[in-house]
Amino acid sequence: MDIKYIYNYQGQQESVVIPMGLWRFIQGYLPNLFKKEAEKDNVLENKKFDPTAYFGMTAYLNLDIEEELKNMRSEWNRTF
Repeated sequence: MDIKYIYNYQGQQESVVIPMGLWRFIQGYLPNLFKKEAEKDNVLENKKFDPTAYFGMTAYLNLDIEEELKNMRSEWNRTF
């Protein structure tokens, strides 16, 4: 199971890509996490994680996805 980190031009970790199997495993724990947070805040409503709430959150970066993918692929190729 590979977890891939995406770094910015300053070399700092900016994002992470995880396999779907790991994501589904994590999703199983999310309802309990939100329940605990709601109890901590004395909020009893059941919050369900909605990934669509995060759609477009990197749109302001004006990324050229094809160019970013080429850059990522070039990092994978190592010449020794």
